[in-house]
Amino acid sequence: MRMSQVIAEVTGAAPDASAVSPDPTSPEIAERHPAASVVACADEAVAERLQKACHSPYFRPYTNTDVIGCELGGAVKNVIGLAAGIADGMGLGDTPRPR
Repeated sequence: MRMSQVIAEVTGAAPDASAVSPDPTSPEIAERHPAASVVACADEAVAERLQKACHSPYFRPYTNTDVIGCELGGAVKNVIGLAAGIADGMGLGDTPRPR
């Protein structure tokens, strides 16, 4: 199940009542390094309110209404990151790294 589905199931909330942020940038945010992420919610007004609440000089959240696409994109990004890390750890050079 995607996280939005888990949230809806556990809380009983409507699927369009939850928002997700698939980018785990918390270390960068905690250290006040420039970072960006996405806040996805089916209700665009909710996504925009969350964006305004989280925005800071070093953190820029973008909004999107495609919750499923953002969740799947976040998962795929992690698989690509693992593969790149494995290739790097094996000393395979730059060719197998995602570009």
